[in-house]
Amino acid sequence: MASFAKLRGAVDTIGSEHFSRTRDAESGRELETRASTTIQSHWRSHTVRRNLAHVRRACGVIQAAYRGHCGRKRAHVFSLQMAAGGRQRHFQQAATAIQRRWRGYFSRLRVHSFYDRKRYLASVLGVGERLRESLSVHYDTQTQLQLLQQESSMRETFMSVISGLHHLTSTESCPGVYNSPFTAVTGGPPQIAGMTVEEHLRSSRVARKHQQRA
Repeated sequence: MASFAKLRGAVDTIGSEHFSRTRDAESGRELETRASTTIQSHWRSHTVRRNLAHVRRACGVIQAAYRGHCGRKRAHVFSLQMAAGGRQRHFQQAATAIQRRWRGYFSRLRVHSFYDRKRYLASVLGVGERLRESLSVHYDTQTQLQLLQQESSMRETFMSVISGLHHLTSTESCPGVYNSPFTAVTGGPPQIAGMTVEEHLRSSRVARKHQQRA
């Protein structure tokens, strides 16, 4: 019974202490609520910033990897295009060289034959050479003929001039004008066409006598 009474007294003490502590808790509830809200706010902001930093780092890694992948892909495509373009240019140049040589060969063989043209030029050169020789011979002939005509004309003119000068020939007693005794000093009597003037005068006089007799 004594224990029950003692327990009964403790219940009252516990109840009063419970209510006292409850009142103390109610009096500090608002402060604790603000404190817990502040703690939660800071923790949540820290968590959000940490998550955002993690996401940002992950995005950077993903972007770097994707950009590297895209760059490698573009570089691969560009290298393929360059290789294809280089091969195409090489083949185009080779085709151009082959076509140029084939067209030149076909042109020389069929259109403008080098050997036919060479033979033609040789024949033209031969014809030109023969024509030149013929013209040269004709020119020489015409020149000689013209010289002969000029010489004949000059001879006729000369003979017609001296035909009336027979009185100037030398006689047995008196030398003529063209047979001066001083010709030995001056180098001999003057000559025309291989004959002295005296001889020309005598021949013209003889020819004149023959004409008169005829």
